[in-house]
Amino acid sequence: MKDLQRGNLQAAITAQFPTRTYEDWLEVANKSLKGKTVSEFVRNTYEDIKIKPLYTNADLPKKQIDLGEYESDWKIAQQIIGESIEEINKNLHEAIEYGQNTISIKIPNDLNKNNIGKLFSEINFDELSFFIDGKEEILPFYQILLDYVENNNIKGFIGFDPVRTKVESGNDDEKYLFQLWIDSIKTLSKQAPNLKTIFVDGRVFEQTGGNAVQQIAYTLSSAVEQIEQLKNADFPIEQFFKKAVVALNVQSNFFMEIAKLRAIRYLWYKLAEAYDVDKTMATLDLFAETTLINKSNLDIYTNMLRTGGEAFAAVVGQVQTLRVHPFDAVNENPSKLGIRVARNIHHLLREESSLANVKDPAQGSYFIENLTNELIEKSWQLFLQIENQGGFLEAFNSDAIQQQINENREKVLADFYTRKTKLIGTNQFVDLTEELSTSKPVVPNRRKLKQISFNELVENIAKDASIQEFFIEGEQAKPQKFEPFRLSEAYENLRFKAYERTKEGNELKIGLIGLGLLKDYKKVTDFVSDFCAGGGILAEPLQEEINLEEIPTVVSGAKEKIIGFAGTDDQFANAKSIIYKTIEQNRDKTYLVAGLKNKEMLNELIELGVKFFIDSKTNHVETLQQLHVELGGDQDETGV
Repeated sequence: MKDLQRGNLQAAITAQFPTRTYEDWLEVANKSLKGKTVSEFVRNTYEDIKIKPLYTNADLPKKQIDLGEYESDWKIAQQIIGESIEEINKNLHEAIEYGQNTISIKIPNDLNKNNIGKLFSEINFDELSFFIDGKEEILPFYQILLDYVENNNIKGFIGFDPVRTKVESGNDDEKYLFQLWIDSIKTLSKQAPNLKTIFVDGRVFEQTGGNAVQQIAYTLSSAVEQIEQLKNADFPIEQFFKKAVVALNVQSNFFMEIAKLRAIRYLWYKLAEAYDVDKTMATLDLFAETTLINKSNLDIYTNMLRTGGEAFAAVVGQVQTLRVHPFDAVNENPSKLGIRVARNIHHLLREESSLANVKDPAQGSYFIENLTNELIEKSWQLFLQIENQGGFLEAFNSDAIQQQINENREKVLADFYTRKTKLIGTNQFVDLTEELSTSKPVVPNRRKLKQISFNELVENIAKDASIQEFFIEGEQAKPQKFEPFRLSEAYENLRFKAYERTKEGNELKIGLIGLGLLKDYKKVTDFVSDFCAGGGILAEPLQEEINLEEIPTVVSGAKEKIIGFAGTDDQFANAKSIIYKTIEQNRDKTYLVAGLKNKEMLNELIELGVKFFIDSKTNHVETLQQLHVELGGDQDETGV
């Protein structure tokens, strides 16, 4: 008996699963789909990449993608803000105490050489490196910092992207800005040799609506613009790659974002190769920041989940520096809780998930490797297309860049406004009892750097000039349709208007009539309620179940201006004469229909004057705006 048990155990140990092919899986999967096929579940991304339900080793690139050697740990670059120089210093000390390992601040406008000591009071430059990304204020800041810190102690990164300034301002007079930038970089390379000063800021292409391929290609192309500017000024190309930091935003499309970061790492080597720069000198210093596009001022704590996933993707994608936005970063003043949680996400990923101990955790994944390769090929193709048009600025000046990004942005918004893309708490599963925040969303500060020479800038700094003295406030041109945006902005506008009207005693309500039994119409009425809640409108059945003969009386006695009928085609057919009679007798009401698919009856209801028909394909925002107006809202306020 013991020999038999021992034999069974040995057989179990040596047993192997039978080898199965992709075709075997496909056959079983198709049978289980009951009439559908696996091919129907292939989806297309905004990058025009087909995503399959299953990937195997046959999907791996023929040639292994070499991403080079990178440290698996990353720097924490939470941007420290404050209403005064003293408060920024206080908040910086607190951030360092709780684990931040960079000096990353928003440069205060009133900073000059006399008060910079207050900004960095008791900050140990031997132990901490800088990571300051900004805009043109970086140029005077360089000189103020050089006057304060010993040159050898200035390490890390401080920089801005003059190409992004061009993109955001739409100005034609970028030549003086490039010259000032070049002079500053040359000076810093001598006076602060351990500091990186070149910033290729690809975040703007995500913030304005570009897909992953566009973000990679435009970022590489804008890097070429910087290289050519510096090359013409006799700045060594090798020093560009040594001094450069590249920035991208990370969205919530987890696998696509990992692949995007891996793809640009590979293509950075390819760009260096095109300039005959040795690979050992072209290691990419990659900075990622969680996106604001999908962050909402509604059901604001759901932003925590989004930023957590985005930070996870950035770490798996092997960034060197990471910034996680507070969950309430869309407001002018993020809360202490928001700042604390954002910082602690780094520690959760590093200390509790041990991701800092793993090098390239995505390597070998059939799906991610395949996706990375797709992005590499498509991004490089688009990059070459831009270069053939004369380079990034030529393509931008001819509106080619804007047109491509705007086309993708419109697709993204169309999917969001028809709720193909969900944002929980904003366009689906809305909590109408939520106490809305009174904080205002961040409004970009528009200003333009004065046209001065590098020598004039240095002289003014020596005369105690502050950062703000180098700018003309409110003078920056506004580009057409090339603005950063957030998905939830239209919903926020509607919800806040509804919130204000409710506080004034004018609650926005729609009365629903479910046709038939509760079990038959509840799915449709729930859909209508959730649909309307996105605009702050309460939609509820007038009665749980109504006999057909009672409908005209119930509608006549209803206080609600808008009455909605909800049901299936069969229920609408059964109640057809009653519905028509009700509409004829109650012309003071506005009517909404949901769940009806019969085209003949839909056309008849249109002739009867029914205004609103909603289903899963209806433009959510446009319909909510129209409902607001119908319920007494101002057209200008709702955006109609």
